[in-house]
Amino acid sequence: MQKKIFLAIALLSLLSFFEPAHASSERQEYRQALEGVRSGNSNFAIMHLRNIVARDSRSRYAEKSLFATAEYYFHIADYRDSFGYFVRFLSEFPESRMRPFAMFYLLSLARHSDNPDSVKQLENSIRKLKQSVFLFKDKRNTASPHFSAENICWFTLSIRSNFI
Repeated sequence: MQKKIFLAIALLSLLSFFEPAHASSERQEYRQALEGVRSGNSNFAIMHLRNIVARDSRSRYAEKSLFATAEYYFHIADYRDSFGYFVRFLSEFPESRMRPFAMFYLLSLARHSDNPDSVKQLENSIRKLKQSVFLFKDKRNTASPHFSAENICWFTLSIRSNFI
């Protein structure tokens, strides 16, 4: 009986020892991705972001990493991958504060692909967003390392002006 208790305690100790190391490596990988963005090495950054996304969708860094990955592909004009990552983002993080941004990117992609049905559907979905009215009052950087709030605000307002 004592052996079983000792083994159970030893196993729990080992499991708790490995969890922080995993979290620490994710944090380190996310920091390396941000450093890659800051230094202009987007290929280095995307490698780390994709690793985080592929590893665990419940990760503390998964939401920001998935959004940044989708945004990266948008900016290099790889619209197919960008679309896939934004759709995945909306599916995995439906309550995200970055949801309106993802929807605006998808709207831009729908317009680029000349898909009027998707454009109309996305415009209607965006109109229904409760948080879109208050989204741009904050001038801090967004969760994505690629765009400032001012740039996204201009991009968003230029799209929204077509609704009026």
